[in-house]
Amino acid sequence: MKERILTAIVGIPIVLACVFWAGVIPLGILLVIAASLGLLEAARLAKKQLPPVVASVVAITILSSSGFIYVARHSDTPYAAMILAVLHFATVIGAGVALKRSKASIFVALSAFYICLPIVGMIALHQLGRTDPFALTWNFLNPILMLILPIWAGDTAAIFVGKYFGKHALAPNISPKKTIEGSIGNLIAATGASVALGPYLGFSVPVSLTCGFACGILGQIGDLYESWIKRLADTKDSGNLLPGHGGILDRTDSLLFCALPVLILLSYFQSK
Repeated sequence: MKERILTAIVGIPIVLACVFWAGVIPLGILLVIAASLGLLEAARLAKKQLPPVVASVVAITILSSSGFIYVARHSDTPYAAMILAVLHFATVIGAGVALKRSKASIFVALSAFYICLPIVGMIALHQLGRTDPFALTWNFLNPILMLILPIWAGDTAAIFVGKYFGKHALAPNISPKKTIEGSIGNLIAATGASVALGPYLGFSVPVSLTCGFACGILGQIGDLYESWIKRLADTKDSGNLLPGHGGILDRTDSLLFCALPVLILLSYFQSK
């Protein structure tokens, strides 16, 4: 727990600094690095060797092409995000099936899209409603907070509620430490955080409630999916980059499942 807290103390300010900067470059660089490292972790899970340069080139290529598709398909409406979401969840299923059937190369290839497509959604959320992606100023009321903070709140609540009140296993064959009580705590905290935050960002209570509920449900599904993948790979963590947290995929699994659905919801609200 001590390592987990220390890593959060170091990492959270870096993430928030990139989030609060109105221009896209700092967050974009951070997410490109995260995508590259995540792809390296996916390769290691599949027992494949992938040079870091190749991982970076693949990540940048997919992010660039997906971003172009998003913008070209009218990024001010939810339809572009819907296209990416359909592709994303198709790769989620495909990657899991590939690893289960020991198709390592296919798993790594599909994982690249599983990781990168929602990252495009995160960048789009960061720039939602803005017209200057290279603004040299701060934006402390950024829409991407409707993704990040509910998930952080939910994850934190799940740890403490599960530790002190957890008695009933949620998915013992996938993640033995997760409990139903912790899952309920996660959902309540994620929804509460979203409802509390939404009005400050210009979103109504119904929109905020829906967003928080989506983060609470889909975030936990993403967490369980990552646990299942690690079970198939017979490993505890996807990596060891973040002491107390594991790897990049361990820390971003909920975000990867929630980014595009939250983008769909908020972009629909923005287009009304």
